[in-house]
Amino acid sequence: MGDLKKDDSRFLVKETIEFCELNNPYFLAKPKWLHIATCISAFIFPIGYGFILLIAALDKWKSAFVIVPTLLFVGIKCYAIYFYHLMEFLSGKVIVDTSLDTS
Repeated sequence: MGDLKKDDSRFLVKETIEFCELNNPYFLAKPKWLHIATCISAFIFPIGYGFILLIAALDKWKSAFVIVPTLLFVGIKCYAIYFYHLMEFLSGKVIVDTSLDTS
C-alpha cells in the first residue's frame, strides 16, 4: 500500500488526495497522535464493544460490575470522538508535533 501519491492509479486514490488537501489536511500530514488514536480505536476499543455485546446478549445490565465499566468505556469513547474532532476539524492549520515523530 504505502503512501498516497497524486499519480496513483488505484480506485479513488486521486479523489481522496484532492478531498484531503481541501478538507482534511491531517490525513496527509500523518501526525503521530493520529497514528496512536487510530491504533487505540482499532485494537483497544473492540474489547469494550465486545464487553457491551456480551452484557447485552446475557441481559446483565443491572450489576454494578457491569454499569461502571460500561460507563467508563462510553466516557472514553466520547472523549476520543471529542478529541479527534477537536484536533481534526476545529484547527485552522496543520500542526505536526515533530517531538513525537519517530521517523
